[in-house]
Amino acid sequence: MARRRRSDPEPSLFSFLSVLKAVMGTLTLIISGMSHLAFANPQQRIELEAFTPGKKTAIHVECRGDGLLLHGEEEGAAPRFVARDEIGRPGGTWSSLRRSLELDAHHYLMFLVRAEGVGTFHEARASLGDAAIDVGYEPLFGTGEVKLRAPEDPR
Repeated sequence: MARRRRSDPEPSLFSFLSVLKAVMGTLTLIISGMSHLAFANPQQRIELEAFTPGKKTAIHVECRGDGLLLHGEEEGAAPRFVARDEIGRPGGTWSSLRRSLELDAHHYLMFLVRAEGVGTFHEARASLGDAAIDVGYEPLFGTGEVKLRAPEDPR
């Protein structure tokens, strides 16, 4: 007795898998290219929170190797620079900011610390001493300019 040949074709997944492999490779290439561009040209963006009564608002202080850059003290004002040797000086910009924050219950200091500004951060933090000022800190990577922007309306 002879064997009968089956006429039903067997389904093959080879073409589907090759297309899937090509798509995964393309996506991997796109993601690696985008991350390479992001590391090559970092932009520091800090999201500002909307004002809420009863909640404290941050005054952002960028710690650099040569001093402090004070962002957001007043709405729309340009950042002010405080040289590193002026941090401990009484009567200076940093000292007057510290005194005003001791009396202000609606603001706190948020230090944005760059790699070269760690020493400046320690000096600024030590200059606050036992003052009743709330403080936070966050590392900044890269050398780009810090851009503060208000959150977008989620409507």
